[in-house]
Amino acid sequence: MAWWRTDSSSRTVLAFAAIFTFYICRAEESLPTIILDGDVTKPMPAVGFGTCCRKTAKGAPLIASTKEYLAQGGRLIDTAQMYDNHRDLAVALRESSIPREQLWLTSKV
Repeated sequence: MAWWRTDSSSRTVLAFAAIFTFYICRAEESLPTIILDGDVTKPMPAVGFGTCCRKTAKGAPLIASTKEYLAQGGRLIDTAQMYDNHRDLAVALRESSIPREQLWLTSKV
């Protein structure tokens, strides 16, 4: 799904910045990662999927775009309690069938 298209079935529009950055990295065949505290067993993805501040950050559009991000190989999702979309993210994560050990969820206090 290209960033400029709208999926007519769910009216999903993917965020330009996240997808643009993501596809640039995908062109190199591997997403960049960051090693935290020398733990090479689970490097943190350097590119994440933001879930804030747009009309599509809740409901079916968020579920569809999050599942697409995960299907394309993305593993870091950035969220916060104030976005009030954690239930929709839970649905997307559950439906994606990606093991929890492979995912990074970042949030704000």
